Amino acid sequence: MNLQDLQTLLDYNYWARDRMFDACEALTPEQTTRDLGGSFGSIHDTLTHLYSAELVWYDEPTPQGAQQNMKKLVQEEINIARALS
Repeated sequence: MNLQDLQTLLDYNYWARDRMFDACEALTPEQTTRDLGGSFGSIHDTLTHLYSAELVWYDEPTPQGAQQNMKKLVQEEINIARALS
């Protein structure tokens, strides 16, 4: 993979992400939080997952760094869920 390949992949990622956000703008809060039974439940939870995963890679763009950051993120989400329950 060269720099141009990476740029092409990043451009596609941002294009697809922006299309997804544009589509979600038309949804009501009830539509975004309704449990749809998928891997992440609601559209809101799916978007949260995508955003979190992107942050993990930006913070440490290596597989090892991303794995460590994901573990931290999961623990933070557990702590937040406990605090809210």
